[in-house]
Amino acid sequence: MDKLDAIVYNQIDFLLPTQRFRIEYSTTSQKRLSFIREFLLRIVNIEPVKPAVIGQYFNLSPCETDEALSDLIEKGYIQFSEDDRVTLTNSGKELFYGELDAKPELSTIEDSSGAFSFDLISYNYCGSEQKRESWQRGIKLEASAQSRANSQQNAFEFFQNRFDTILDRGDIRKYNPDDYDARRPQLYKMGEVTKLRENPLRIPIEFKLLGEQHERTTLEALEDSDEIAVAITEAIDNLRFVETDFAAAWKLFDDLLSPNICIEDTLHTRDLISIQERAVQDQNETIPFIGNITCLPVWEIVNSVLQSTVQQMADTHQDGIPNLTWLIPANPGRCKSDSIIQCLSDLKANSRTTGKKTKTLFNLDVLLPIAGIDDKQGRAAWLYDMKPHKEHCSLYNEGFESYNSIFDGNLEVIVLPNEFAVVAYHFYREGLTPVPIPFGFITSNRQKVAHVSDFVERLCSEQIALNQPRIIGLLADEKKQ
Repeated sequence: MDKLDAIVYNQIDFLLPTQRFRIEYSTTSQKRLSFIREFLLRIVNIEPVKPAVIGQYFNLSPCETDEALSDLIEKGYIQFSEDDRVTLTNSGKELFYGELDAKPELSTIEDSSGAFSFDLISYNYCGSEQKRESWQRGIKLEASAQSRANSQQNAFEFFQNRFDTILDRGDIRKYNPDDYDARRPQLYKMGEVTKLRENPLRIPIEFKLLGEQHERTTLEALEDSDEIAVAITEAIDNLRFVETDFAAAWKLFDDLLSPNICIEDTLHTRDLISIQERAVQDQNETIPFIGNITCLPVWEIVNSVLQSTVQQMADTHQDGIPNLTWLIPANPGRCKSDSIIQCLSDLKANSRTTGKKTKTLFNLDVLLPIAGIDDKQGRAAWLYDMKPHKEHCSLYNEGFESYNSIFDGNLEVIVLPNEFAVVAYHFYREGLTPVPIPFGFITSNRQKVAHVSDFVERLCSEQIALNQPRIIGLLADEKKQ
């Protein structure tokens, strides 16, 4: 890997509140005249002429000449001088913008209305299309009460301030920014502004390591992003991540590499990347990785190893159908990206063979953390976020209240018994890392898979306190809703 390459180690989606408004407005635009009337005015702009000269120039009959002249006289653009020559009025001269050889154009006023969206923090223009983005799987940024209370007045002002941006987006009716011959309309007057629907704008933020420096995605798509960047930083600070010592986990999973990669407060990421690249190239049974499991570079490796595993399973006899279990960690940054849904879809696709006679290779069981059996708010939040895959989800007690958490909510595992496992340690050090840096290993080594499988089996059968089982039950259990 090039020393200057950035390592993407996490991704969180932030949900920027946007308000959709119906806005009434008027624009002025320039319109070309008909051929004869345009050139008639251009001739008269050079010098006054007799009507007969005009008729002769355009090969018009006296009747046709009178019709053309009468139309322009009624519009107030030409008049007859004392010597019966056709000359421009002051209104006619204004059509040429004071230039002798300019093409005359008419100013027209058009009343219009449309739906336009602005964010509620900095009032960036967010488009005119109706987008049904959800508030699922992301961290909502909060707009101030004052901004919400004054949103109509703010939209009134920012529609005017950002009118050129709206024009360039092609969202003003009857104006095509790709038509180079089209004159840009000007905003003439504002009308009524009416609130419509509030929607989120999803902003995926990647967290990266460039050498020893931590970076995150810049907000280049937003015209005015300073306040939004501050809101994102504040939202990250409010997540309250916890530091964890993973020594016991490394021993539990017979993980000999990680203690040499994670030493005290230092994660030797470059060494880990080099080892990962060699392991992938050599097709080793165990491949170390850095980055959230659901981040594309890591998930591509996970999915590739799993696909090789299920191909072998499809060709062998199975006694029963095993569960593929995914233990979602309890730290506050988990599943805050839409990428989790695609990953679960990939797992479902791998769970069955294709063809006329399909074979179920495994059942998917996603374990989601909540505070306890009475945590109705936590259950409702997961039902909302995991709606596309709720039938494959179960709930477990995160154990914080009973001081029996699973490595402070910073351990994540995926395991298919006897076949395949993924372990991710969510490394966080306050003041050093803005969000956790997940790292760990992907393995098809039977012995390592057995260690992970035994851990999950014990987890699923344990009591974390008196009459408090770790596993609470199905997410979609209607009796608990």
